[in-house]
Amino acid sequence: MLLDVLFPSKGGQLKLASLGQAIMQATRPRVLLAPLQVGLGVQLHHHFASRFLIDTLSKLGFCSSYSEVAKFGRNAAITDGTDIPNLTAGHFVQYVADNVDHNVRTIDGMGTFHGMGMIAAITPQMKRNQHIPRGTVSADEISAVGTVNIVPFMPMFDGLRTLCYEKLQIIEKDDPTSRIDDLWQLSFSVRSPRPAWSGFMQMIHKGDHPGQSSVVFLPMIDMDPGNMSCVSSTLHFINQHAQRYGVTPIITFDQPLWWKALQVIRSPANSPLHCIVLRLGGFHTEMSFIGCIGHLMAGSGLQEMLETIYASNTVNHMLSGKAIERAVRGLFLVDSALNGIIVSDVFSVKTPCIEAKSNRANRGDFSVAGDIPVECNMDHTVPESTSEPDDDCKADLEAVGILFDELLSGNTTFSQVHDSEAFTRIHGQLEAKKRSMKNSRTARLWLQFMEMVQILRKFLKGERLGIWDLHIQAMVEMLPYLAASGHNLYTKSLSVYLQYLVKLSETAPDIFQHFSGGLHVVRRSDRLWAGLSADLVIEQVLMRSMKTTGGLTRGRGMTETQRLIWLMAHPHCSEVNNAMQQLTGINYTTNEQHKDTTNARQERDMADICELVEFLETRNPFSGAQGLRNIVTGINADGRVNVDTAKDVGQGILDSMVGKSVLEHTFRKKDQAVTLNISVIKINHDTVNIDPQLLFQRLVTMGTRNDQLQEIFRFELCSYPPALFEGKQVLRSANKPALADAIWSLIQDDMTEPVGQSQYVLDGGSLLHRIPWQRGSTYDGICERYTNYVTRKYLLQTRRKTGTKKQSRCWNIKHVQRVLGEEVCQNILFTHAILGCDTTSRLFGLGKGLALKQIRTDVCFRAQAKVFLDGRSTLEDTAKAGESALVSLYKGSAATHWQTETGTLPTEGSYKCSCVRPENLPPTSSAAKSQPPCISPSPSVERSHNPRSSDLRLESSGR
Repeated sequence: MLLDVLFPSKGGQLKLASLGQAIMQATRPRVLLAPLQVGLGVQLHHHFASRFLIDTLSKLGFCSSYSEVAKFGRNAAITDGTDIPNLTAGHFVQYVADNVDHNVRTIDGMGTFHGMGMIAAITPQMKRNQHIPRGTVSADEISAVGTVNIVPFMPMFDGLRTLCYEKLQIIEKDDPTSRIDDLWQLSFSVRSPRPAWSGFMQMIHKGDHPGQSSVVFLPMIDMDPGNMSCVSSTLHFINQHAQRYGVTPIITFDQPLWWKALQVIRSPANSPLHCIVLRLGGFHTEMSFIGCIGHLMAGSGLQEMLETIYASNTVNHMLSGKAIERAVRGLFLVDSALNGIIVSDVFSVKTPCIEAKSNRANRGDFSVAGDIPVECNMDHTVPESTSEPDDDCKADLEAVGILFDELLSGNTTFSQVHDSEAFTRIHGQLEAKKRSMKNSRTARLWLQFMEMVQILRKFLKGERLGIWDLHIQAMVEMLPYLAASGHNLYTKSLSVYLQYLVKLSETAPDIFQHFSGGLHVVRRSDRLWAGLSADLVIEQVLMRSMKTTGGLTRGRGMTETQRLIWLMAHPHCSEVNNAMQQLTGINYTTNEQHKDTTNARQERDMADICELVEFLETRNPFSGAQGLRNIVTGINADGRVNVDTAKDVGQGILDSMVGKSVLEHTFRKKDQAVTLNISVIKINHDTVNIDPQLLFQRLVTMGTRNDQLQEIFRFELCSYPPALFEGKQVLRSANKPALADAIWSLIQDDMTEPVGQSQYVLDGGSLLHRIPWQRGSTYDGICERYTNYVTRKYLLQTRRKTGTKKQSRCWNIKHVQRVLGEEVCQNILFTHAILGCDTTSRLFGLGKGLALKQIRTDVCFRAQAKVFLDGRSTLEDTAKAGESALVSLYKGSAATHWQTETGTLPTEGSYKCSCVRPENLPPTSSAAKSQPPCISPSPSVERSHNPRSSDLRLESSGR
């Protein structure tokens, strides 16, 4: 009665029940077991596994004690054990197994856990309503319920000996959603920003589906998953588990385990495992295919393009197929930018990025301080903006935009999109343009890239929507590229897997019917666009649950009993957790809205695509050049490169496999596609790829062992000079503003406005960057735009608002001359050029501030500068002066040498860095002879582990 008076409103009923049960539990602790008290304790233990947190709340009377929660877990573990309760004939069951690894924190550093984890996915989901009895459960009882019998693998013969590669007989079927992909691609040019592809597909795909799935954890096998007996035990356990419920065992592995499982299943002639349907994990196949794209596009400029919107280290992981989510987004963004350029060219429309840039230029939205860029790259051509499209194209594009809007709002069906005449005309023109561009090898390579991204989209659609035919077709289309890129393990596994799948309608018609109905995927959400590959589900559910807060690896322990309690009690604890969330209305889940449809993500995607489009403006792969080249460096491919026909190369490899035994066929590297990133030498007629960093480390190691480090350092030790080159074909770009910054740091009395009468000196290159040229413009029109811009910005005495832009700074040039001195001013061009300008490369680790300091303080350095200013200097004089100048910059001394007679080398630098980086070392004479004005930078600089330390010395015959 008292609590009813204190909580009279309806919203206080939950608090009333909670406090009431807390009071009763506190007054009768040995008689009552309050449901909310137990539920809260189980929920906290499920999420955080914190004994301190639970016992603290228990002492305050808000939940049950930790011992009570632990007892609940032990009883829940043996209630069902490995059983699947409430399973009916309408449920579809498939199993997934994967390796589980955890470096257990032990006192001796040993005891790393390697095991096989297993789950069962049931569609549609089932509900648990079992009563959990309260009792004392021993470790033996838990082990008896969850122990997996070990079945040693003792093959009588190798079952793969009789397995041969076959010609795949795949009946291609039309993709019912292909036009939707094309519409989304066109939407960038007519409706930007717009949702990313995955968010767009979720918004438009509504309808019936097989239902949300439930996931049941099965016991782990404490053996190395690579052990054939571990794989055999896994297959026998799952086979027996499926037979208990009268279902066909369907097991999914990643590639290494799949191949071992195939060998186990085929080895005994009369094995009971022959009824197993063995599936190759789609998620890991997707990762391999993305790594295949990264390999084939190596050296094409794709990596540099992605590095404009991602960190360089991240791009390496993306293109290897590891950072899968970022990789998919990045590839889709690049594909959108390329499609936008093609649409712009075909229909004479501006991409949204160029149009916005042009509008800003026409409005004159530039600050005075930023009118003239400090550095203008005059090597790049200026992109031309496109003219207005004709009326028919404009009407078709407007119709496509309306079609896109109506599809998002649900007012248009897929069939109406497919039957749209305007969309059909636009699609036909784009396809014709792509066919015409294939005469250029560079364009053919990038069109091939777009085809590979389309295959990736098709595969993802097959998984998300549960379309079995798309799943098969996408993997068939992946095969040639996997073969061409040297992904041999997935090439052979996927070939054998597809041979089995095309016969599935005959060998297992019931399973084929289930797969055709969309049951080959698992849905963790109750919506159509939510299908997941089975091997991805075990990563998201079992592996993530183990290794996040509340999991096995976060303080619970990894003994057999602890593993079994956590695994078998997990479904019951999840039900309690869900019930508590429904009761309180507080969900430990993410928002239902797809992240790709949020305004923030749409704006970020639009900004990143604009970065890519701007990158491609001066590096257009569809420019029409016949040769094959890197779009960033412009380096042309040699005669060996055939990556632009990778599909044909891969198909040739697949054709050569037909009829051969899977054990006897050998993949040859010479049959693979040769990429633009080739960097090889031949040793005894064998082609060997060069890794500059690895080569350098090995040479230094060998030189150190033989006490010949001085002799070793006379050579470059890399396939290209890393002190001068960022990559194999990319010079280090000069940081030209650094010299001005170093000069201004010496001048304290700068001003915000010029004093007295001013005269502006403009860099013409800045106007090229600021004022885009429009297609069809005359020189008179361009000149008029230039003069209008200059007049408006510099000749008209307009006052700028303060506080809205960064204020400009002015220096009195005469005062700067007095501070620097006459001799420094005379040699300022040499100071600028020696460490990087438009015609020379920047030297790694040496800034222009160092050159300014040397020209002011070092008499010897100034003497070498005078040689470059003397028109009578010979080539030898210039080379010698350049050597002495760079020796001075690298802190060398011509008067000191290594103590070669005692064989000692300075080692102080080796303690200052953990890794010897070749770019830290000065370049050799031969490497830098072609860099003006320094003909020979430092032929006598001897390099130690830390060349910028005070230990750097000179050797007359060294660098």
